[in-house]
Amino acid sequence: MIEQIVERSGKKVIQVRSDGGKLLFVKTKEGYEIKCPRTKQVCVIKYQEMLMDCLKCLDEASGGDPSSLFDQLKRRAMR
Repeated sequence: MIEQIVERSGKKVIQVRSDGGKLLFVKTKEGYEIKCPRTKQVCVIKYQEMLMDCLKCLDEASGGDPSSLFDQLKRRAMR
């Protein structure tokens, strides 16, 4: 994947493209922007939603509580 910093509406964003040059998604401060190929509507996947979804999947695999796993990661990051 190729990441390129561009300025859009006065804000810097990161365009992520495939090795073939096709735009895959755009990283913004709000989250990842992905355009629907059918409707051309831009959807924003917020970082918090992605993180919670990842933690939920990890937690389901281990059989515990996703919020406690999230708290553990926060504590480790603050060290």
